[in-house]
Amino acid sequence: MNSAEIENIKNELGIGKEKFIFGTVARLDPIKNHQMMLNAFKLVKNQHSDALLVIVGDGEEKQRIMASIESLNLQNDVLLTGYKTNPTAYLAMFDTFLLSSLSEGTSMTLLESMSLSKPCVVTDAGGNKEIIINNINGFVSENDNAQAFASCMLKLLANQELREEMSAQSLSRFQQLFSDKIMNEHFSNLYLGQKNAKR
Repeated sequence: MNSAEIENIKNELGIGKEKFIFGTVARLDPIKNHQMMLNAFKLVKNQHSDALLVIVGDGEEKQRIMASIESLNLQNDVLLTGYKTNPTAYLAMFDTFLLSSLSEGTSMTLLESMSLSKPCVVTDAGGNKEIIINNINGFVSENDNAQAFASCMLKLLANQELREEMSAQSLSRFQQLFSDKIMNEHFSNLYLGQKNAKR
């Protein structure tokens, strides 16, 4: 991803160089549990004034999310960008990717974040814990637990060496298991196995 493109987005959003950016890309839907994410971020913000949360997406929860931001007094600390047809540059801008879903299959945005070398904090819902290996390429937190989620966020914010290690592991795991080439090989082997079984 072009660094100039990332800087342009930061400038458009008014994000200073000192900010540590947590971010997510997801439809604004109750199942994504942005409410818990906001509560967790508030706990982080209480300890680190330079933390920022960027939420990319749109949906039915927008008004409720905006109300929560106001009630938590996070108006200057959470940015809602709305829906983006191509959010890759936003993902590349994040220092850490967050996924707070109550239920989740295989998140394509999570995989894309890994392909961009992002450490991730996710809930232990559905396929998340199969994609993120706890303490390796990110943290897997107890579902719907703001305190636990915030604790994982704080660990990454406070430890650059840990972030760099998890960043490298994210890219490595993506390339080993989820790249186009690997996925095509898996599907090809599956197809050939089924074909041979019918003979």
